[in-house]
Amino acid sequence: AKKAPSPEDLAAKQAAAQAEANRQELQRWLGYVEAKIPEGYLYANGVAKLKALGVASHPDLQDRLNTAIAQVAAVKERQEAARTEAQH
Repeated sequence: AKKAPSPEDLAAKQAAAQAEANRQELQRWLGYVEAKIPEGYLYANGVAKLKALGVASHPDLQDRLNTAIAQVAAVKERQEAARTEAQH
């Protein structure tokens, strides 16, 4: 006969499910931030939401966020250079 799962087992399952849901939420917000890269726009609200959700505890997602921030800066720089050139 199968015995009922212990409260610890249930808690561990619940924690794993919560961690997965949190990760999916992080990935969703990261997608919003990454989608704005080509415009040279840093979606600050999205970055704040990612930090609040604990992106730092997911090194792979934190790396993606760092990359996105750097890419936005690079796009902005190119846009600025193009504007400066257009003025001369």
